Amino acid sequence: SRGGLCAGSAPGSFGPPSHSTAETSDSTRMVSYTHSTIHVGDDVALGIGAVLWAAAPAYIEIRDKVMFCPNVTIMGGDHIIDVPGAFMADLYTKRPGDDLPVIIERDVWIGANVTVLKGVTLGRGCVVASGSIVTRSTEPFTIVGGVPARTLRDRFTPEQKLAHEQFMGPETPL
Repeated sequence: SRGGLCAGSAPGSFGPPSHSTAETSDSTRMVSYTHSTIHVGDDVALGIGAVLWAAAPAYIEIRDKVMFCPNVTIMGGDHIIDVPGAFMADLYTKRPGDDLPVIIERDVWIGANVTVLKGVTLGRGCVVASGSIVTRSTEPFTIVGGVPARTLRDRFTPEQKLAHEQFMGPETPL
């Protein structure tokens, strides 16, 4: 069975309803997501306050063994902001590139208060430092951080990376 999502959400590929928010006993938001566009692998842990948002045709794919610290936001889309003579809130059409998938490969750790934007793939085994805004895809087994996020260093030596890749096996989509 696919899925192993923590934080009170159902595992696997979500179906309707289109939006959901889990509530804690003190009525604070735990997790908000759009069900039909989120796909989750095994052993995924979402920290409290996670927000996952992707409007079709975009989607968010979270593969196996991924950890989210609190308050991580994943945004698979964008709004049109450059139409003179129209309020942004009134623009409902989308252009190619306004909504793009976000893919989080296996064995990724995302620190607290991170935002990952549309079109990003977090390479397998990467670590994202707390407070980062990720605007570009990351290489596997790197540590990234900052606003915007950039590579800070490799997670492993070349020999360690090879051994860890052999341990993990090939990366496979959900």
